[in-house]
Amino acid sequence: SCSGWEGVVPACYGHQVGAKSCRCPVRDGKEWYQLAMVIRSAQSRFTVLFGMGRSGTKVHQAIENLLKGYKLNWFDQDGNAYYSESEWKMILAFQEFWTKYSPTLIASELHIFSNNHLYAGTVDLIIEMNGRKWILDIKTSKSLHFTYDLQLASYAEAWNEHNPNDKIENYGIL
Repeated sequence: SCSGWEGVVPACYGHQVGAKSCRCPVRDGKEWYQLAMVIRSAQSRFTVLFGMGRSGTKVHQAIENLLKGYKLNWFDQDGNAYYSESEWKMILAFQEFWTKYSPTLIASELHIFSNNHLYAGTVDLIIEMNGRKWILDIKTSKSLHFTYDLQLASYAEAWNEHNPNDKIENYGIL
């Protein structure tokens, strides 16, 4: 059960949810990008458990609304803030990026999977910019983790598996 990964991965998803048996993709010798999915899953449960994901969820929802063409307001008509100052700054930074680079939106919040490597996830944005396709992930954390690169490479790998004539070779974090 996940032997050989102690200290790298807290435990695979199956073990963390108390499954009686588990097919740990990392233990079964799959590629490094599956490690990213296991770690991300563990980080997500930690975030939800301690309530730290609310801000990220609000920012993601606001960006999704901007992409749909909705106007966002920081305050309601009574002067109550919809977003914290830090959330609003993140939203404005995204809007500045979108205005400056004028990417074409291909997909947002796209559920993606790999049959070859047995993982799945949700891509925040797939865009085309300067003739190249990109996967972009929106992060509200103040620090960068090594798993982010693995996560995005995994998403690109899954996309390319299903779209061999329309490959994504670029990815980034906003």
